[in-house]
Amino acid sequence: MSDNTINNDMTMGGGASGTLLANRYRVVKQLGQGGMGSVWLAEDTKLDGFKVAIKMLPSVLVNNKRAYAQVKAEALVALKLTHPNIATVRAFEENEGNPFLVMDYIDGLTLDEYLAKKGKLSEETTYCLLEPVARALDYAHERGIVHRDVKPGNVMVTWDGDPFVLDFGIAREIQETMTRVTGKLSSGTLLYMSPEQLKGASPKPAQDVYSFAAMAYECLRGEPPFSRGQVEWQIL
Repeated sequence: MSDNTINNDMTMGGGASGTLLANRYRVVKQLGQGGMGSVWLAEDTKLDGFKVAIKMLPSVLVNNKRAYAQVKAEALVALKLTHPNIATVRAFEENEGNPFLVMDYIDGLTLDEYLAKKGKLSEETTYCLLEPVARALDYAHERGIVHRDVKPGNVMVTWDGDPFVLDFGIAREIQETMTRVTGKLSSGTLLYMSPEQLKGASPKPAQDVYSFAAMAYECLRGEPPFSRGQVEWQIL
């Protein structure tokens, strides 16, 4: 069953619960939907029902071989990362020709949702949440891997307060690839984008550091450093 079929089932009320992907992952429920694909909670039937998150890739990427290859290459890089505060990418799979990522399921809120609920945070809370994120980024940078899309929406916070970094390189690669394929800008992360990224520079750790700082600023002040007017000009 494709991502579109799953989404249609949910919209029409038929329900996608119970669908078996790649003869292994049984869909439980939808977790999210956006321009970068849909995310589902599933159970790994070969690991006694171990819960995983399934990210179905947008259909526009499936139909473009070059785009597909680029996203797959980025996913394979993410597979190499093993860190206590990085949500592990476990596999890149296909179901009837439709690619999807298998990732750790983190039960909690995104930092974006957490901030919407809590408002601006104290210095102590900000430190407790972001110090592990900083260590996770350092770990990746030491291995030559840049996240490229550090933002509150890509940090999950468990109900116990433990943070996990999501989508190492993958979300940004999907966004940039969709921009190339469709000719339409598909980035929703301008508020955390470094000046170098706006200029189209190649990925470097310093870009993640800038985005991390913008995220920390938002935790402390309740809003990103630049969020009104011509944001691109202000960042540059």
